[in-house]
Amino acid sequence: MSQNFRRAFWAVASLIKILMAEWIAVVTLAQVWGVFAQGFGRGPCPGDWSALDLFTLLGFLIGAAALAWWLWRTLWPTTLDEEFRGNVKLGPLVIQHGRFGSAQYRFLSTHPSYLIVDAVTVFAAWFLRSFSDLDLESDGCRYVMDLARGEAIFLLALVFPVVRLAGWYLLGRRVEAPLGAGLYPAIWFGIVMALPAAILLWTWFQVFVIPQEEAPLVDRLPAETPGEVVRIVGHLRPDSLVSCPCPAGYDQACRRISVVVELSDGVALVAAEGLGRRDLEALYKDAAEPFETYGRIVPKDPSICGVAEARPDLVVMYELP
Repeated sequence: MSQNFRRAFWAVASLIKILMAEWIAVVTLAQVWGVFAQGFGRGPCPGDWSALDLFTLLGFLIGAAALAWWLWRTLWPTTLDEEFRGNVKLGPLVIQHGRFGSAQYRFLSTHPSYLIVDAVTVFAAWFLRSFSDLDLESDGCRYVMDLARGEAIFLLALVFPVVRLAGWYLLGRRVEAPLGAGLYPAIWFGIVMALPAAILLWTWFQVFVIPQEEAPLVDRLPAETPGEVVRIVGHLRPDSLVSCPCPAGYDQACRRISVVVELSDGVALVAAEGLGRRDLEALYKDAAEPFETYGRIVPKDPSICGVAEARPDLVVMYELP
C-alpha cells in the first residue's frame, strides 16, 4: 500500500463533511417544499398554511446555505489545505489529542470519484421516498406534506451527481491533479462506509427477514397466543375486502381494511390500518393461491374493521415481524 494511499484515509473526514452538507440541504429544503405544497393544496386537498412558521424560514436559510456551500466547492473547485484533529471524549470532557488521530492533508473540493458520496445520498433519499408513496384520495389529505417531502428529497438528491459531473466534464470546472488525489479518498470512504452498511444490513435481516422465516406457519386454527406473529396460509375468500370509515376526528379517508382467509378448520380475519393497509390491499389485488400474509394475533375486538361482519374464529392484525 503506497504512502499516498495511506495518507488519503484522513480525507474521509472531508468527504463526510460533503455528505453532511448534502443531507442538510436535502432534508431542510424538502421540508420547506412540503410545507409550501400543503399550503397551496394538491389534488383533492385544499390549501393549509398552518405549518408555515419561523422554523420553516430557518430551515430554508440553513438548507440554502448548505446547498450554496456545496455548489461553491463543486463549481469553483480548488485544492484545499485540510486538517483533521482527533478528539477524545470522556463524558462531558472533550480532550483534543495532540498527535493521535490528527493529520494535515491536501484535498480536492470536487472529483468525479466523489460520486460515491452522492450515491449514498441518492440511495438514502430513494429509501425515504419509498415510504411516502401515497395516494391522497385514499390515504388522506394529512399526508400532502409527506408526499411532497418524499418527492423533493429524491429530486434534490439527484441534483448532486448531475451537477458534479456536468461541472467537471461539460463546464470544465476541474482541478488538474494526480488521479489518486481524488480517487484514493473515495476508495477509503467506501471502505469506511462499508462497516455501517454491513451493520444496517445485518440489523435488517435480524429484525425483518429472519423473524419472517421463523414465524410459525398457520393453515389451521392455532391455540390462540395473543401477540404472536404468524404466517397465515389459506384460501382468500372472494369479495371479502371490507373498508371501514375512520373514527370521528380522523382524516375523512379510510385507513382501515380487512380480508377473510379460510383456513382448513375455520375462518381468520386479517385486518390492517395505517400505511399497512396499502400492503394488504396490494396482496389482495394480486392474490395467489394459497394466500399468505403475516400478522400478529389479537383479541376479537368488535371495533376492529370487519370483525362484526365476518365473525371470525381468529383475528390477525397485518404486521411484518
